[in-house]
Amino acid sequence: MKHYTFNRDAGENSFWLASGEELSTIKDLYHELAHMSDDTFNTHVNAGKNDFANWVDHVFEEHTLSSKLVQASTRDEMKTALGSWMHDIIHESSNIRHAYKKTMHHAKTMGEKVKEHSQKHVSWIFSKDHPLRKGMLDFLLGFFIGALSVFFIFNAL
Repeated sequence: MKHYTFNRDAGENSFWLASGEELSTIKDLYHELAHMSDDTFNTHVNAGKNDFANWVDHVFEEHTLSSKLVQASTRDEMKTALGSWMHDIIHESSNIRHAYKKTMHHAKTMGEKVKEHSQKHVSWIFSKDHPLRKGMLDFLLGFFIGALSVFFIFNAL
């Protein structure tokens, strides 16, 4: 999962705006769209190119977002596309966190049930009321006496 890709740093592949500002994350691009001048925006996005879409595609490998940015012809459309994409990632992450918590709760509950079940049956086997208890004790006592007998016979020879 692309967990919070919009906060992932571009590292050496930061985007330098024509105005001199550096963008390191997709979130930086989202926020900077509201503040950059029309000249700066038009330098990077025009009929011949879309530098922001290329940066998102090549650096972050977010192909779906990149195609949405290519389709956006205005700054507001681009900001809407970015905002919608970030919202979807947060929502997806929230769903995954919820599923993880639910699974962990279920595993804990099942573990407690197995433990309770095991303790109940193990304690019953060793209780005085268990029909096999006497037979098990007789078998173990006989086995131990037989093993000791064999040991002493071989040591006597």
